[in-house]
Amino acid sequence: MLIPTAIEQINNVVSVLYSNTLQSDTAVFDTGANGIPGTFSHLKIEAYLRTTEATAFSAALLRFNGDSGTNYDRCTMRNDNTTLSGTTSLAQGSTLIRCAGASVDANFFSPIGVWIPNYAAGAGFNKSHNAVTSVMSTDATECSILIIGAMWRSAASINQISLTANSGSFLTGSRVTIYGLR
Repeated sequence: MLIPTAIEQINNVVSVLYSNTLQSDTAVFDTGANGIPGTFSHLKIEAYLRTTEATAFSAALLRFNGDSGTNYDRCTMRNDNTTLSGTTSLAQGSTLIRCAGASVDANFFSPIGVWIPNYAAGAGFNKSHNAVTSVMSTDATECSILIIGAMWRSAASINQISLTANSGSFLTGSRVTIYGLR
C-alpha cells in the first residue's frame, strides 16, 4: 500500500476554482455563470484588493449567482482607529466589504478573507458567509478592521461569485482566489 504524500492529501481536500491577478485596472472579478461547481463542501475566498477611488476606505460588492436584488443581510463590527462600532444592514443588493482606496499609503492592498460554508448542499437553507478585512495606513486616521457576518437569502447553490468595485476600479495587482474545500 502506498502512503500519499502531504501534497496529494492537500490536493484531495483543497482545489483552486478561480484565480485572477489584475494586469490592468478592472471593475469586476467574476467567475462567470456556473464557474463554481457544486462538488465541494465549503468555499473560501482570499482577496488582496485596492481600488482607484480617491478615498482611504473604499468597498467591494460581493454577489452570488448574479443576484443584485435586495437579498443580502449583514451585521458588521468595525474598529476605525480606536472607535468600535457596529451596524446591521438588511435587504441590501450585495454584501459590502471594505477595502483600501487610492488615498491610503502607496502599495497597500487590503487582505480579505470570506468563508462560505455549505454553499451547494442544504437545499432549503439560506447561504451564510463571514468576512474579515482591514485597511491600514501609517497615518493613524486611516486604520480599520471589519468583521462581517452576512447572509444571502437564497436556497440556491452558489455557482457564480463576483466582486465589483463600488466606485472606480480595482487597481492593477489586485488578486482574488476562490478555493473549494471538501
